[in-house]
Amino acid sequence: MLSPFRLAAAGWHGLRLTLKPGHLPSIFGLVTATNTPAQLAAMRADLQAHPRAARALAAPFHLNVDVAALARLPEGTLGREFADFVAREGVEPRVLTDQALGESDWIPVHLYEVHDIWHVVTGIGTDVVSEVQILAFMLAQLPKTRMAPLAMGVALIRGALGHPDYEPADVLDAMARGREQGVNADLLFGVNWAEHWKRPLTEVRRDLGIRVLSVGIDMTSPVTPDREPDPVGTGARRNSPTASPRSSCSAPSPSSAPSSSPPAPPTPATPASA
Repeated sequence: MLSPFRLAAAGWHGLRLTLKPGHLPSIFGLVTATNTPAQLAAMRADLQAHPRAARALAAPFHLNVDVAALARLPEGTLGREFADFVAREGVEPRVLTDQALGESDWIPVHLYEVHDIWHVVTGIGTDVVSEVQILAFMLAQLPKTRMAPLAMGVALIRGALGHPDYEPADVLDAMARGREQGVNADLLFGVNWAEHWKRPLTEVRRDLGIRVLSVGIDMTSPVTPDREPDPVGTGARRNSPTASPRSSCSAPSPSSAPSSSPPAPPTPATPASA
């Protein structure tokens, strides 16, 4: 249970998120309010059952990402795809890594550091609905997290109250897709992505059991048979702590297939009367 103070803080930041979805300071506040020592201890106990996560907890590491160096890697590698993602989405990785410096427990530190990498590996975009999908993925992999269900609930409420870019059905669809990906994929917590920068992204996804089911951009992965990748909006994302996520999240209509029927013959012109 959250203390009255933490509960009030979570409610306040949740209200701010309802009024302004994707507001990063509110998201950070929600994380801080819900990361109680008891909750982190419960997450740690669950993670100890997974060998790779247990090794990471025993020997914590940090990801010092050199985006310029990753941009020089061959196309299709995880590192190059991450660098392209940062440039394309207007993401500033330091916003999350700087936030991680204020955490005393390595679990939230690690989750902050890998958040954008998870976007690339899962093929999930960065608009508001896609952020719901990545949270659903996280909740499926880390069931003891409290922030993810709260943030998803806020997005659902905001959609029900009326949002110009998404409806409750979009949020529910993102939840279902994120959960399906998270349940079927290997646990990503504790992966040292620095060991995989030079590997093809498709190979990394295959080894981790990740199938792209995204309402955002499917980056380099082949289109899945049941879903075409949806384009996301063009707004800037996390280039400052107050930057808003992409706001466009409506799915496009499927491309129309060329008709196999022959064109109708032209209608003969009617002679003009004298």
